[in-house]
Amino acid sequence: MSDSHLLLHPAVDKLRREWENNLDDFLVYKGQSSAKSTARFYEQQLVLLLRWSVEHQIEFENFRGRDLARYIDWRSKQYSKSRPDDLISKCTLQHDANCAKVFFKWAKQQDLLPRDPLADYRVTKPSGRKAGCPTEDQARALLESFDTRYDARKNPGAKYLSLEARKFHRTRNKAIVTGLFDTGCRIGEMLALKVKDYDPEGLTVTFRDTKTGGDRTAVISRAWTETVDEYLRFRPRNSRADSLFVSEFGEEMNTSGWSQGFRDHQQWCNEHNIPLKGFTLHGIRHYVTTRLVAVNLLGAMKQLGHKDMRTTQGYAHEDISHARDAAVRADVLSSVIVNNRSEKNKRRKLI
Repeated sequence: MSDSHLLLHPAVDKLRREWENNLDDFLVYKGQSSAKSTARFYEQQLVLLLRWSVEHQIEFENFRGRDLARYIDWRSKQYSKSRPDDLISKCTLQHDANCAKVFFKWAKQQDLLPRDPLADYRVTKPSGRKAGCPTEDQARALLESFDTRYDARKNPGAKYLSLEARKFHRTRNKAIVTGLFDTGCRIGEMLALKVKDYDPEGLTVTFRDTKTGGDRTAVISRAWTETVDEYLRFRPRNSRADSLFVSEFGEEMNTSGWSQGFRDHQQWCNEHNIPLKGFTLHGIRHYVTTRLVAVNLLGAMKQLGHKDMRTTQGYAHEDISHARDAAVRADVLSSVIVNNRSEKNKRRKLI
């Protein structure tokens, strides 16, 4: 049966409608119980599963773990939209499987299915280390790279941009990245930040409709407000966007577009011997978490918006300097030696 005949076949059309109706109900539920961005994420992942299942004529009630395994295998051979030369990452495949498990678990809870067909399905976790945590030298090199790239004296290619455009891109991009380092927020949260939710006087920002649901207020530093103030001098004055960070045309930006621009900047850095290999935007969140946890675990959890302390701990990377700092502060041996000497002195006095 050809694809065109498949789409017109009554049985297949009924199968498709059943999948669509169940998915629509699930997305309504997700939209009411989670952040909008979370609901959109589930929709993006599950629409692909729906299309694949209809194409293979798998009825919703007959979907099983072996079908999910076949689907994940098919997905693993597809190319990434954001990186056309690369296959879909193992992390994305993990998200695909997790979304499917949540979907079918919900279907069982709603009595759409007699049992959860994916209850025993084990999601394969990507092997290797957690997301890369940049070094302090990399962090410093990244921030300095914005000044270098948009300085026509240091980068001849910058002369093809107007002076105003260079000032805008330099200050905006630097403000966004320094904001990630200052707050530990996700790039999507930073780009969605509204002007009205930026409070330089109170040194806070409020992220709306976050991944974990609801709003979150984070502490910011005076140093970051100075960076943002510099950017605001070049922000398009005719912009009608509510977002703090906008494009050079005054329009709101999306995560995928700005992330692609950041990858282009990374490539430029690598071509100019600025060491940013393995650096990712999400790695900044790991960098910030590692340092916050070393100071105050509960404070880190609050700043990052985690509901579970284990999530915060999972973001932290081992750092010998933290162990050294803790050892110096505790100074365990010195206290023992001092106490031991005190006891000896007391005994001598008694004798």
